[in-house]
Amino acid sequence: MKIKKYHGKITISLQFIFMINIIFPGAVYCYIDPGTGSFIVQIIIAGVVGSLIVIKIFFKRVKDFFRKRKNNDKEEKEN
Repeated sequence: MKIKKYHGKITISLQFIFMINIIFPGAVYCYIDPGTGSFIVQIIIAGVVGSLIVIKIFFKRVKDFFRKRKNNDKEEKEN
């Protein structure tokens, strides 16, 4: 019963603590080795190429839609 009463306050408190840790992180002693750097470059390249393919497919569908519509209009005029 008491858990339900304090559930909202506990949730807000945990969110506040989490945000403080995100905004003001402590000192981190690490480095990025060459393997990690190349992995990051691969992720960026894959994201760009993937985005371009998605855009290409989208515009192809749009063009096909208007071509079909144009062809239907021509067929109606001929009949």
